[in-house]
Amino acid sequence: MQALDQEHYGELEDARNENKRLQGLYSELTLSVAACASKSELPRTISECSKPQAAAAWAMSPPSNSVQKLDQLFGISEPE
Repeated sequence: MQALDQEHYGELEDARNENKRLQGLYSELTLSVAACASKSELPRTISECSKPQAAAAWAMSPPSNSVQKLDQLFGISEPE
């Protein structure tokens, strides 16, 4: 009886491993199909990636000093 149980447990473990393998293949297939069906201009592989674009001009300009001006205007007065 114990040998029969061991055999069934072995078959069950084999089925679980096969199921995990098939799930992995299904996931890869789904991602591949989605990438090929994509209509966007995104690169599909790392080798197709290009260099990042340069930052916008406004991001490269020095920060304004408006906060400093407001602090001076609405600063805490000296104690009376």
